[in-house]
Amino acid sequence: MPSKRIDIIVQYNELKRPLILDGAMGSLLQERGAVNDKILWLSKTNLDNPKLVETLYKEYIDSGADIITTNTFRTNPVSVKRSGHEIDQKHFVGQSVGIALEARQDEKIIIAGSNAPAEDCYQVERTISKFDLDYNHKKHIELLWESGCDIIWNETQSHWDELEIIGKFCSENQLPFSVNLYSDNELKLLSGQPL
Repeated sequence: MPSKRIDIIVQYNELKRPLILDGAMGSLLQERGAVNDKILWLSKTNLDNPKLVETLYKEYIDSGADIITTNTFRTNPVSVKRSGHEIDQKHFVGQSVGIALEARQDEKIIIAGSNAPAEDCYQVERTISKFDLDYNHKKHIELLWESGCDIIWNETQSHWDELEIIGKFCSENQLPFSVNLYSDNELKLLSGQPL
C-alpha cells in the first residue's frame, strides 16, 4: 500500500473525531444540468463534463468534507458493457478518480472509490453469472485502487454473495474498505440474510 494513503488515514485516526463525508453527487449533477444515462447514470458526466464534477467536489471540500466519494457508482464492468457505449474501462475509471484527485490538490482529503452492486442496487434477482459477478467487483476495485483511491467505498450493497467477494478480495489484497448496506423493511439483505 502506498505510504501517502496510509499517512492520510493515520492522520485522520489521530484526530479522534467523526469524519465528514460528502453528500449526494448524482442529484446535484442533475440539478446543474447533467444528463442522466440510462445505464451509467451520472458517471458519464465524468467524460462529458469533468469540470462540473470537479466543481462539486471542491464545493464539498470547501464545506468541510474530510472524505470525497468518487463519481464511479456506475463505472463497473457490468454497467459499461450493458451501456452499449464504446468506453475503455481503465480510462473511464482512471479519469473518474482523477477528477477527485485533482479537486483534492494537496489537501488531506480521503478519496473513497465508489464500488456499486454489479447490477441495480434494488434488484432482487441476479441476471449475471457468478463468474461475471466475481470479475465485476475484482476488476472495478482493482481499477479504483490503481487510479489512486485511498479506500474502497462499497455502496448500497444488498446481496451476500457480493459482500463475500468484496470482503475477501479487499482483505487478501490489504485494501482498506467500507461496506454500506441496503436492506428491506424487515432488515434483511435483498438476498434474504438478516442484518
